Amino acid sequence: MRGPLKWSTLLFLPVATVACLVPPPPLELRESALVAPDAAYGCALGLVDSLGYTLRSSDRASGFLSAGRAYTVFAGQRRDQLTVAILKVNDSTQVHVTAKTTDVTAKQDGADNATTIGASDKLASDAILILSRCGDARVASAGQP
Repeated sequence: MRGPLKWSTLLFLPVATVACLVPPPPLELRESALVAPDAAYGCALGLVDSLGYTLRSSDRASGFLSAGRAYTVFAGQRRDQLTVAILKVNDSTQVHVTAKTTDVTAKQDGADNATTIGASDKLASDAILILSRCGDARVASAGQP
């Protein structure tokens, strides 16, 4: 026969429930590139296109590009968004990739309800691929594992 619940168990349950409700942050990766900024930008632009993303904005001079793709899931739609920034820092080139996935469901009034859920597995894999091919092969830092 089991005894009564302990106070520590009762205090832990609300904390565990709230922790499950907090979505993970977007994936953020940074790495020094072994090539010039223009070459790193061209690499990222070509790779984003070949991976099936739709280019949303692009500026070679500033080294910035944004791309995304949408797909259907059981409960609605998801949107994967990639942002790549190529920066010249001192004498080196930095490649920054940010990846986030948004869950989109329609509300009764017809508006979209969007919730960021971190980065999907495929999106995280694509972000790491862009970083490894267009920068160095090591992942310097990440916002999530």
